[in-house]
Amino acid sequence: METREKKIYRVTIGGTIANTLLLILKFLAGIFGHSAAMIADAVHSLSDFLTDLVVLIFVKISNKPADRDYAYGHGKYETVASSVIGMALIVVAVSLALDGVEKIIFVLKGGTLDSPGWIAFAAAVLSIVVKEIVYRVTKKVAVEVHSGALEANAWHHRSDALSSVGTAIGIGAAVFFGSKWTVLDPVAAVVVSVMILVAAAKIIGKSFGELLEKSLPKETVDKIIAIVSRDSMVEDIHNIYTRNIGNKMAIEMHLRLPGDISLSEAHRHASAIERDLRAELGDNTHIMLHLEPCKRSQKLIIKKLVSAPTDASAIPALFAGGGIEYHTLDCVNWPAEYPDKPLVQFALAHTGTELLVHYKVEEALSRALATEDLGKVWEDSCVELFLRPSGKGYYNFECNCIGTLLEAYGEGRHGRIPAPLDTLASVDRFCTLERKPFEDRATGAWELALRIPATALFKDAIASFDGLKATANVYKCGDRLPRPHYVSWAPIQTPSPDYHRPEFFADLEFEK
Repeated sequence: METREKKIYRVTIGGTIANTLLLILKFLAGIFGHSAAMIADAVHSLSDFLTDLVVLIFVKISNKPADRDYAYGHGKYETVASSVIGMALIVVAVSLALDGVEKIIFVLKGGTLDSPGWIAFAAAVLSIVVKEIVYRVTKKVAVEVHSGALEANAWHHRSDALSSVGTAIGIGAAVFFGSKWTVLDPVAAVVVSVMILVAAAKIIGKSFGELLEKSLPKETVDKIIAIVSRDSMVEDIHNIYTRNIGNKMAIEMHLRLPGDISLSEAHRHASAIERDLRAELGDNTHIMLHLEPCKRSQKLIIKKLVSAPTDASAIPALFAGGGIEYHTLDCVNWPAEYPDKPLVQFALAHTGTELLVHYKVEEALSRALATEDLGKVWEDSCVELFLRPSGKGYYNFECNCIGTLLEAYGEGRHGRIPAPLDTLASVDRFCTLERKPFEDRATGAWELALRIPATALFKDAIASFDGLKATANVYKCGDRLPRPHYVSWAPIQTPSPDYHRPEFFADLEFEK
């Protein structure tokens, strides 16, 4: 079976032979047919010949296997070749345009362009036919082997054909209608140069995108997520990074699998996912999977503290001294639309009459515009505890990074009952950021602590948290941040962001 490298070499060498023959023919036709346009066209064919050499050299290097110095392979040499050809196309287009404009001005001032002979017209027509064939064959192979450099070179062949179209128009007009119509040659050359510039811009844009690690198109990323999601063990997909390395794709992502399966079982699922991805995206696709345990089925025991804090500001030190475990919000439930994952940790404990909560957050940008309780805190940098103490409704405690609180009760998203103001006032809060509103800014890390009295569960007659069995989930969001994010502790399996889904709450058990 013919290898990728051999296919590229075969079609490029074929194009080189065609360019060489046309180069000689055009120079001779230009000299003996008294056509300056044909000689200029021959110079364009010379640039085709040179770009063929670029493809042959760079493709040879790009197909070298990965080694110690180039662990990801040499694929980007092919991307560099595409950039070189794209820039060569710009030079050709600009030179054609300048030459055409100069001739048009010359004619407008009363000058007369040389009248070429039949041999020049025949050479131009032959060049159009041959170069269009070479373009189509080269383009077909470029698509088959996924070679950006070869596709760029195909466009260079077509630019030569298009420049010959202008030459043929000018020469043909002069031959058939007289020398006064030779002005059509530079006019057509200017039009063709614009077409070449557009093609060059696309080639360079694509090449620079690959060199600057541009992500794969959204439809490709969606396809990747769909393939991975076929595995029933995959609970969550996040931190997806994609790019092109020459003719191959590179994919890196984090997957959450059940925490109680063995390492060998997790490896089996990861290998199956890699096979499925390569079957769809190509055998040479680079894939890196980072596996994380999902603890959805694990019951969280809420430790009871012997001593109660005097206020919320004492909670961080109290948790540190009491060995309270912190948990990370690992679930990025909607990675295609909202891939960002700030570092968020939380810890819970109780004193019998109070539920103590501590959040630690690290994010690129924070926001806090809601300053009155029951405001739109979810639009800010917001942490949320949704707690269902019984089998009925649940409470949502949502607090932004400067301590503004929203609490409500209900059985679902709609028809929720806001907490009375005195209930909200009973929740003691501590935040490390100054309690003043601010627009998006880089705050780095911030912390928030809450003392929630049992009486704050205003729709349940709960005197003490001792022995309480409940369900809950913990979230971090920021709807109006420049890059909104939605992460959770327990995974949520819905098509779009929706925290009001108690069916995905995890179990809590409070120590007596």
